[in-house]
Order: sequence, then C-alpha cells, then structure tokens
Amino acid sequence: MAFGAMVSAAPLSLNAADWPAFGGQRNGGQYSTAQLITKENVGQLERVWDYRTGDLIDAPAVDGGTSFQATPVLWNEKLFFCTPLNRVIALEAATGDEVWSFDAHDHLPSDMPKVAGNCRGVAITVDESAALSKAPCAARVFRGDIFGNVFAIDARTGKLCPKFGDSGILNVNGFENHGQTGLFLTSPAAIFEDLLILGSGVGDNMFANADDGIVRALNSTTGEVVWSFNPIPPELSDTTGGANVWSMMSVDEENGLVFLPTSSPSVDPYGAHRTEAIPYANSVVALNARTGELVWHQQLVRHDLFDYDIPSQPILSDLELDGALRKVVIQITKMGYVFVFDRLSGEPIFPITEMEVPPSDIEGEKASPTQPAPTKPA
Repeated sequence: MAFGAMVSAAPLSLNAADWPAFGGQRNGGQYSTAQLITKENVGQLERVWDYRTGDLIDAPAVDGGTSFQATPVLWNEKLFFCTPLNRVIALEAATGDEVWSFDAHDHLPSDMPKVAGNCRGVAITVDESAALSKAPCAARVFRGDIFGNVFAIDARTGKLCPKFGDSGILNVNGFENHGQTGLFLTSPAAIFEDLLILGSGVGDNMFANADDGIVRALNSTTGEVVWSFNPIPPELSDTTGGANVWSMMSVDEENGLVFLPTSSPSVDPYGAHRTEAIPYANSVVALNARTGELVWHQQLVRHDLFDYDIPSQPILSDLELDGALRKVVIQITKMGYVFVFDRLSGEPIFPITEMEVPPSDIEGEKASPTQPAPTKPA
C-alpha cells in the first residue's frame, strides 16, 4: 500500500495552512486556505514522491490483505497517519522521507496477533507554548486500535508519552461498557481544548447486548475520564447496546459544542427485542464539549432495522438564508438525505416531513410507521 504527494509545477510552499484534523479543521469542513494549487494550474500536477508502509511485507499472511483508509494530518511540515497493522508513521511532507515509525506491537503482549483493522486517521493536539520550546510530548498524536487501545505518541520523536494512561497506553475496555462484545477504535478522536473525545466501534450486528456506545472525554495529558455520555437509556443497557459513534465527530470551538453522528442500536438488523424508544441512536447529538451535557439532538432514523448508521462527519458551516448567516450543522446519511440544523438550537433549517414506510414482515417486530425526510435540498 502506498500514497504519494502531488504538487504544482511552482515551488512547494511550506507555509501553507496545516491540516491538523481528519476534516481539515475540527469542524469537519474539508476546506483548506492553501492557495498554491489553483483551477488554472491543477492540470500541471506531477507526482514528486511515494511512500510504502511495508505492512504486507511485514505480515504477508494477513488473510485478505488490508484496507488503507487513513487521511493524514499535517502539522509542523510533517504528515502523520496510521496503518491497518497498528503502526503510526510521520513523514516529511515535502519529501516523503520517514521521520519516525511507531509499531504498537512493540508495546503489546508478545502473543498478540497482527490483525488487520481499519484506521481512518490519527488525532493530534498541540500545547503551543510548550511546542515552541520543543518540550517532550508538547505535541501528541493519538491512535486507537482494534483491541481498544489508545496510544499517546510524541509527535516529534515517535515515543510514547508516559503521563498518559499506563505509560502512554490506555484501553477503553477497562471501563464499564455494559455489554459483551468489547470496544474497538477505527476513527480519530475529536480534540477540544485539553480533551480527547473518543467514540468507538461495537459488535452491533453480532450480539443483542453489545457494549453501549459510550462517548468519553479524556484529559489529553493523563487519560483521566472527564465526562461520559451514554446514548443507551439505563433501563435498556442490559438488553441492547450500540448507538455508538464509529465515525468522526466535529467540534464547534467557538461555542464549546461537540457533534456526535450516532449509529444503530444492537442487534441492528432485528428489533423485536427493543421496542422502546432509543432517541439518541441514529441521531445527530450536540453536547457541551466541556461537560458532556446534552444540548440538543435530532433522530434521523427511528427504530433502525437496516443498519442505517449516521456514517459521516457532521459539517459545521455558515449558511446564508434570506440575507443573514446562520450557523448550521449539515449531516449526510446512508439514505442519501442531507439534513441541515441550526447549530445552536437544533431547529431544522428546512422543513422535515414524516414519510410513511412499509411495516416489518418479521414476526414480533414492529417498524416505525414513518421516517423523517428533509424537504430541501432536493
């Protein structure tokens, strides 16, 4: 597996804006202020370097190969990304030269197998004042793995940050998760101030009582839990689970909000055992990023029977309506719908209709009679 860099024929500018989060910035906007590549010169792009991770050379017997899914982050002229076989790599952005390579298996039990797992990227947080002095772990790269481990890595050296968790490693399965499957981590955490906000993956299509999809905010230096939010009602915690955030969260730094795209409850293709409402599943959930308190939520799929997780990172943007700018959150769904809500109140920007849907033909299962559908955009 490999990826390369493409630049225009003009000299590469190392002063271009960083890309410090999966979505460019923490708001998920996928927007860069870099101006070197334009509509006029994009046709002149040429490949200048390649980098190969070596994953399949190190572990050629991995069944079915691996799936490289990471979006690198860019900070301090370095690219940081993860590989499916539990490595984190830093490269010089201009040349592709390796700065360091961190292999998580060097820090795990020797009998731990090299299992291929998806990794969509890493998170990075920087203490700007300490970073200027190049203090150890002033900039930290966080990577979660298929075993539920979170690694805190010094962005300059590739060494573990010993103040975090147990000598740089924390396992989320050490928490009470109210289920029987175990959590795994595939998407980068959200960063807000000194908090590392973690979602998770669960076996929601395997067990009725999967682990609850608890979102936790950890102190990014020590790993101590600051707050947690459980989308599963307490009275259902022993019979169902999931509603987790396996995709990317977005952060509104100005207003102190974090937005969660939650998934389906377990077991997701069958709902006869979970007839009660689970309002925070299949929803956009806005929390106070400092405390974890609920601010608002909008459920986009009721009583999910088809694994209609909310799959994409919420996009925070300003939308001009009737001559005024509205702060909005835009959520894309597996059904092809685009929902748009006021970012602060959760009020729908465009009317949402109740669409009649067919009943379930599974014995004992009752589908929701209607599902929400946006009237705009088309």
